[in-house]
Amino acid sequence: MVSEYWYGLATIIRQSPNIQHVCVVSVESGDLSLWNYLIPPDEPTHKDKKIAGHGFPRLHTLVLQIHMKEDYGSAPSGASFSRMCCSLGSVPGLARLHASGVVSSPPPVLIHGDFKSLRHIEITECTTVLDQVDQLLEACNDLEHFACQWAFLDCSIDCPMDVLPGLLKHKETLVTLHLDLREVRFFSDLHHEIRFSSLPRLTAIREAKLDYTCLLDDYIVYSNSAVPSKGLHRTAPILPASLEHLTMLLTFRWPHDDSEYVDHLLVLYQLVKDVADLLPRLREVVVQYKNGKDDEVASSASAWAERFNGLGIRFSLVKEADSLT
Repeated sequence: MVSEYWYGLATIIRQSPNIQHVCVVSVESGDLSLWNYLIPPDEPTHKDKKIAGHGFPRLHTLVLQIHMKEDYGSAPSGASFSRMCCSLGSVPGLARLHASGVVSSPPPVLIHGDFKSLRHIEITECTTVLDQVDQLLEACNDLEHFACQWAFLDCSIDCPMDVLPGLLKHKETLVTLHLDLREVRFFSDLHHEIRFSSLPRLTAIREAKLDYTCLLDDYIVYSNSAVPSKGLHRTAPILPASLEHLTMLLTFRWPHDDSEYVDHLLVLYQLVKDVADLLPRLREVVVQYKNGKDDEVASSASAWAERFNGLGIRFSLVKEADSLT
């Protein structure tokens, strides 16, 4: 029954070359995948065939949501995000891509193509490995908006790591950047640094929503946790001077551990000290948090608002359950 439904929907899509907007939610399991009916097989005899047969010559917006019925980390071949991207790379007018629930699947597929028109990417609830997200960034040109939020990911670090260096390709065009790696678990048998060196060089950024991993100059991974490597807790030196709106995404993983709460306070304290010299255009700071420490966080909100307001910057505190984005 499910296969017949996917085949029927895929047939409609394949017979609609003038389609401009696609929004589809699919439940994927085993070989039952809508995308298997749309993406040409990975075989030499199909190498020149286009997605959906016609290649979506007028497609502008693609919104897709995938619900996997497989074990964590696995996906039907058709639902593999890298395979989708390889086929979508030749769609000439695709400008907006929203993808939720996308996953990687072994063996890894190198994302290639040339997204000539793609300017807006939103990825949510994904378990796609960092390298494949970076490959997508490299395959795009002149992105203006990029957002990625991971649902869960185990990331083994066996050498110093630079997070998403592909963002640098869009350093002069990227206006908004949202990155939420709070559910990415970095771990290593040795002590390796995690850096986000591209961030200060994104000179067009006006709005950023970033989690704690992205907000410090670098981290060292110890076993299965990441901690500030220099203990400076400074954010402003690695943020672009063009920034106008900053949302800081915080999570208190250990609600009864005061040291984590103190770390977050030190980040705000250093930001107040540095903002006038290093972030002259900053006009708004939002702290969006989840889990624990409600009383401590709420009690300090008015004090922080007063400090930032004195610098001409709006400050607000939002608990994650109260936020829709």
